[in-house]
Amino acid sequence: MNKRNRFFWWTGAALSLMVLLGTDRPSCLAAVGTFRVQDEPPVADAVEAVPERVQDEGENGSPAVEKPVDINENTMDQFVRGLRSLRKHSRLAPEMVDLFSPSVGSTSASTVRLYHNKKQVAIGVVVDANGLVITKASELRMPLECQLPNGARVAAQVFGIDPATDLAMLRVEAGYPLAAADLRPIPAPPVGRWIASVAVDPKPISLGVVSVMQREIASAQARLGIMPVDHEKGVRITSINDKSPADKADLRVNDIITRVGETPIPDSATLRKVLTSYEPGDAITITVLRLDKELTVHVVLYSAEEMNSMGQENPQERMGSTLTTRKQRYPLAFQHDSGLQANQCGSPLVDLDGQIVGINIARAGRVATYALPMEIILPTVERLRSGELAPAAVFREELAVLDTLISERRSRIDALPGELAKAEQELPRDAAKREELERTIVELQKRIDELQQIESGRRKSLDEMQKELEWATSDLQKLQDKRDKLLSGIR
Repeated sequence: MNKRNRFFWWTGAALSLMVLLGTDRPSCLAAVGTFRVQDEPPVADAVEAVPERVQDEGENGSPAVEKPVDINENTMDQFVRGLRSLRKHSRLAPEMVDLFSPSVGSTSASTVRLYHNKKQVAIGVVVDANGLVITKASELRMPLECQLPNGARVAAQVFGIDPATDLAMLRVEAGYPLAAADLRPIPAPPVGRWIASVAVDPKPISLGVVSVMQREIASAQARLGIMPVDHEKGVRITSINDKSPADKADLRVNDIITRVGETPIPDSATLRKVLTSYEPGDAITITVLRLDKELTVHVVLYSAEEMNSMGQENPQERMGSTLTTRKQRYPLAFQHDSGLQANQCGSPLVDLDGQIVGINIARAGRVATYALPMEIILPTVERLRSGELAPAAVFREELAVLDTLISERRSRIDALPGELAKAEQELPRDAAKREELERTIVELQKRIDELQQIESGRRKSLDEMQKELEWATSDLQKLQDKRDKLLSGIR
């Protein structure tokens, strides 16, 4: 590659980098609030220092002579300085953060941080001054603490949970009225609009651009975690994934699945079809044959993403960030490219006017963060506030399965002491029987030895008599021959 081509290659790389970093001028953003490049990039000073073509006009209007571009160390230094200037106009620059700071002030006062075992797991938004907070449900772990805007930490309890949106409502006892966020029916921001993610701090925790308009994020398929094969009695399990629903439910290799719920399972195709009717998180009962004995096993299904999270994830999707456990199955969400961490989900999104336009609900990939729009958030908040989505109501079926399992375990625990006492009583009798049998075995062994000796004597006698029989038969033949000769007059 010659010097001229190297120069244009580096220039093209710089321009591409500008686009990736979102190198807008703040004045442009303040005017339109969207991502557009309206004037020269920050590397113009480097480009101007090296003209693309230097032409001298020949005498009498003769054709211009192209001169080679002089690429030297000074030019490269100018280029590097120009490249560094990109940082000044990227979304990470202090100027960009300061641009949004006036817009996030009131919203940041209505946010809290949520902790489990001293580690942040999510961010929450205050929706009621009496201590109601909404956040991302699937990242929560108990016990849960809420860090209030004043820095104090108090216990938080789950008041309601909506599996469809993955939103949870928490109740905290702050001891004083909290500042509730101003939630309004704001339309979802269009593609290209700049947005900021907000937390307790007066400055945004991340800036980004809406990259995909709101849409349904497809539901994940429920997984059991087995390798099935058709069998004459149903579906035989040939292998089980480690830490899968099947593994946790104590299904075993060579178990034969005959029913799921009340549905007969004659083959693998039917099993797959039946599983598609369930959602991840559903609790189901599976009937299996194990050594020709029928058993019922209770299983809670996982999604493919939950299965993958137990194995190895694509490192290119992370690129230094942490992804949320649940990345799919949202009724409506728009996508933006803010670099959030998983424990920053639940945070509100604001536009340049400071209006809350959504709640961050999932970090799904390297450049993909999903946010729920207000048309989803507002009715969900009301349902959560009403109490109809209390954990006991939402997880009614799973709780019923767990209650059945708990009842079975308690019944077994209640029965075990009596069985243990009976076994302890029978143990001396069994020991006495064993000793008696051992004595009998010794006597029988002696008798066997005697019989073996008698048998050996018998075999020896039989061998001697067999030899005697053979000699007598031979001698008889000789005597008979001698008699016949004498009768014939021959000696």
